[in-house]
Amino acid sequence: MANRKDTLDKKIEKKKQEVLRAKDRYDALVEEFDQLIAKKREMESKELMEAIAHSSKTVEEVLAFLKEDDPDDTPARKSRRKNKT
Repeated sequence: MANRKDTLDKKIEKKKQEVLRAKDRYDALVEEFDQLIAKKREMESKELMEAIAHSSKTVEEVLAFLKEDDPDDTPARKSRRKNKT
């Protein structure tokens, strides 16, 4: 009976180590993902600021435009936009 318990304990410990390695890999992937998303947002912000700088519109005009409710917007589009923030 003790031998079965030892074998089971070894299997449990092996799986525990596999789970810990998988968690470490997952955490590393999440960190990389977050960094990529942050870089993308930074690039988009820079692109938007450059577009505003080269535009004849003021920042206030652009903000007012972005805050306007579009009567053609569907509830799904509004929800998607709301969830992106």
